[in-house]
Amino acid sequence: YFTVDDKSASGGTAPLLGTFRLSLTDSLWQGLTTAAVTSAPAVAPDGSVYVGSTHGMFYAFNPDGSKKWVSSQITGIFDTAAAAIADDGTVYVGGTAGTNNTDGKVFAFNPNGTPKWTFPVPAPTGGTTANSISNAPAIAADGTIYIKGDDGYLYALNPADGSQKWRFQTNGLSYGSATIAPDGTIYVPSGDSYIYALNPGTG
Repeated sequence: YFTVDDKSASGGTAPLLGTFRLSLTDSLWQGLTTAAVTSAPAVAPDGSVYVGSTHGMFYAFNPDGSKKWVSSQITGIFDTAAAAIADDGTVYVGGTAGTNNTDGKVFAFNPNGTPKWTFPVPAPTGGTTANSISNAPAIAADGTIYIKGDDGYLYALNPADGSQKWRFQTNGLSYGSATIAPDGTIYVPSGDSYIYALNPGTG
């Protein structure tokens, strides 16, 4: 849309001749991070926007674009891992492993930015590559969080404390997130050429 910066008119009788100076505004606001943003933002019901950047910082922006809070707890990066927001406002997001750790982690933040819990996803057994989280969490109606690690496992986590309920091995890496059906069935894409349908109670 356009905004009018200033205007002027000459002559004393109508129609007046004048000029307008306009600026083209290409966004409602622009929130600055200090690195590239390659994952999708998540938007809460109150309009808050949550997104991570490739330098490992996780940002919360107010609806007007001002920074709400910033977390530097993540030692890795955010690439394709978007956040998910629970009904109580808790923000869940997974990050890749950083230079100082071998585990990718799932992070839970309260709406005000204080940490709620973290869950480390173990690196693959016998592997030399640190594990990462490359997909967005899926949140079930009962609050259970489902997220897949690059170790090929889908993890079911307790929303209260981040403890593991169960895990299921899919034998393949996929950046695709899990999807939850109305009946609670969890559908998981995998790089092994299968899609899996899982029981929410046992996996």
